Amino acid sequence: MLDFILNVLSEHKEIAIALITVIGVVFTAYIALRNNNKNILIKTVTDERAQWRKDLRNSCAEFSKLVYEQATDKSKTNKARIVELKAHIKLRTNPSEGEKHKLDKDILKESQEIVALLDEDPAADKDLIIEKVISLESNVQKLLKQEWDKSKGEAVSGKLAK
Repeated sequence: MLDFILNVLSEHKEIAIALITVIGVVFTAYIALRNNNKNILIKTVTDERAQWRKDLRNSCAEFSKLVYEQATDKSKTNKARIVELKAHIKLRTNPSEGEKHKLDKDILKESQEIVALLDEDPAADKDLIIEKVISLESNVQKLLKQEWDKSKGEAVSGKLAK
């Protein structure tokens, strides 16, 4: 059988060349399609993570500002917006257990404690509230840096982190 195929190919070199060319084109198209799909996925995930970082940064900044106003000026009433921003922060953190998500847990806990302190007497606990806001900002900053490093690594390696 092999002799027959070799004999036909040697007599019809044009067919052999065309067959090899078609196989090469199909293989190249497959590799290009696979790489293109992978690049689109990485770009989509990277863009979503950038938006997530921006939203978390904005929510935390406004939360801090309104909490500081509420704690230092009794005439300010930002409670509804503060609770809304706490919900935004909560929805942007990972609820999973484990050391990998410790920053998320700390951020969630601190934002809840701040709102609880505001429910009490904000003027009496002003220093504690401001201390917790500073800690919250620091943890959000660390989480944003961690996520930025993850996105950079994915963009360079072409592999999504788990």
